[in-house]
Amino acid sequence: MEKQNEMTEIKKVVAKRIGEGGKWEDRERAFYGKTEQDAEQAYLLWQQECYGFDTEDTLGDLTEKYIYEMLIPDRNMRYNTKRGYIMAYTKYFKGTPIMMRPLSTVRAIDLQLAYNSMDCKGVNIRLMNTLLGKLYAFLQLGSNVPDITKQVKVPQLVMKADSGVVVWAADELKLIESRLDEVPVIRFLTVLLINTGCRIAELLGLQYSDIDVENKRIKITKQLQNKSDMTGEKKGRWFELAPPKSNDSVRVIPVSDHVIKELAIHKEWHDRQKLIYNYESDFIFTTNRGNPVNQRTQMVTFKRYYKKIGVPYKPYHTYRHTFGTNLCKRDVPIQVASKLLGHSSINVTAKYYVNIDEQQKIDAINKLFGPE
Repeated sequence: MEKQNEMTEIKKVVAKRIGEGGKWEDRERAFYGKTEQDAEQAYLLWQQECYGFDTEDTLGDLTEKYIYEMLIPDRNMRYNTKRGYIMAYTKYFKGTPIMMRPLSTVRAIDLQLAYNSMDCKGVNIRLMNTLLGKLYAFLQLGSNVPDITKQVKVPQLVMKADSGVVVWAADELKLIESRLDEVPVIRFLTVLLINTGCRIAELLGLQYSDIDVENKRIKITKQLQNKSDMTGEKKGRWFELAPPKSNDSVRVIPVSDHVIKELAIHKEWHDRQKLIYNYESDFIFTTNRGNPVNQRTQMVTFKRYYKKIGVPYKPYHTYRHTFGTNLCKRDVPIQVASKLLGHSSINVTAKYYVNIDEQQKIDAINKLFGPE
């Protein structure tokens, strides 16, 4: 009689979860029936009812299932956006008490208290709340689950009055430019950093066909991105061309005769390199194997150059900050500067327009109220 009451258990892989070291692992669930066939039927019924997104599972398990099955395969979402969501979850929220509770038991007040207790930057809380909002919106397609993410308050993005923008001093920039003939491998890249305000990934993605020499313009339509397989199925990292940071980052930038002249110098040097190392590439910046340049590797060359000429190390983005600040100092309208920099909003550009010193403020007041 006892055997007749025993239930048959089968285990099925129902999702992936992020294990130690950020590796994806199979997550199993047990299903029961009087016979193996009944247990299989129980599994099929469960799949039909919730498509594997069971609200009795923990908030963390469902978040990871959503990341793996819905977020990562989404071709309409940018790689860096996906990476931001995943980093916010794995670094600050995975394994926290709120994530270990069944989703069906989590109330808005529970989520709010969890956010209030988080010891991380507000941007990570905003990212997590947006990610959870996407999960709840998906769950609402098949069940009546209230979206609690709309009821909580998250830290707002606040522009500081003092932008703290770091720029190159005029004498530093002059020194950097004066000895570029000593470093042909980064000479033209530095010229573009100084004269276009482009992001480093945009410049490393440039091909010769992107520069209109006759009309002296550069088309920014892509960026070089360092990628890895977020599912963990492929090992290693690779580079590929991807869309720019935002739709507003697609732009055409006018350049000076100086930049066009430097392009000719670079192309002559680059053509010699391609002959020596026997490769072909339309990319403007390449390794000796013809592959696109890795910005991290290239920074080693920049650091050596800075040390040689006696200027302090500053990251690539300092050139972009300097370009933006110089536009401000030359009274370029903020709307024009925003277009040149490829910002999604003039609110982003505004940080350069508050990065002015006391003398500039005095000069502006004198112009405004001085004698006519």
